[in-house]
Amino acid sequence: MHLLRVTSLVLTRLLSCLPAKRSVRASRSLVGSKATVKDRQGAKLKIVGYLRGDSPTDRRIKHVGDQLGAEYRLRTDPVICDLAIQHGYRDSGSLGFCQDNGIPCIITEIGVWQNPGEFTYGWGYNGLNGLAFVPEPPAERRCKPDLKPYKGCDGITTVFGQTPGDKALRGCDIYKWALRMLKVHPGAEYRPHPMLLDIPGTAEPLEDVFARTTLAVTYSSTTGAEALIEGISTYAEHPGSYAYQVEDREEWLHRLSYRMIDMGKEIPVEYILSGYEEALSRAEEGIWDR
Repeated sequence: MHLLRVTSLVLTRLLSCLPAKRSVRASRSLVGSKATVKDRQGAKLKIVGYLRGDSPTDRRIKHVGDQLGAEYRLRTDPVICDLAIQHGYRDSGSLGFCQDNGIPCIITEIGVWQNPGEFTYGWGYNGLNGLAFVPEPPAERRCKPDLKPYKGCDGITTVFGQTPGDKALRGCDIYKWALRMLKVHPGAEYRPHPMLLDIPGTAEPLEDVFARTTLAVTYSSTTGAEALIEGISTYAEHPGSYAYQVEDREEWLHRLSYRMIDMGKEIPVEYILSGYEEALSRAEEGIWDR
């Protein structure tokens, strides 16, 4: 009994020394063009943006990072922090480090659309596209394209390919998948990813393909989301697709609009930080887009 009591006291003291889980408040104090994001106890969060060093995508990291008060490091030199930011979901050091250490990570990615006069890109926590975590959006409307009415059934079915090795494929052999889809949809056209053409710049414009398509068949390509906006019935096979099992297009587009960020404009800081605690919990539990 004495041993049990001593053990209990030791455990109690050890637990009391553990840092409390940090709860973020969605507010910031501005210093010049940078922000200081603090938790509810007033302690500054350490936020690190990971750069490639010679890539245009570094601009996206700095666009988000500057508004969250981040410091910057190369992907190959990760450190313990409260929140990380990187472009894409490939691991070149920083992503694996975050996963191993339970650090939530904002992933920036290619945008589904481009708002007029802007360069638009996407974001999400701990994953890519449909398998990233994002919080529930507020009711306030954001800039987004108009939804076109659904087309009839007098067009063709188009199977859209992707580049082999694309992280969004999550290991799928896109050629085998495309052959299977062409058997499921006899008479369908196949559109390879433009990057796979022998002569760059010779791909038929996507607008022309959409014009004759009434059913878009995709695996996880962002083309599925573009097709939905254009009023094309869309089948997306993988839950990592933005277009996976969409029932209410209006609600879907509203949610998606909070994931699109315009370069050069303020990011929705309060909205992004409202998902930090859940993203942290998921990271600590090992729940990542695999």
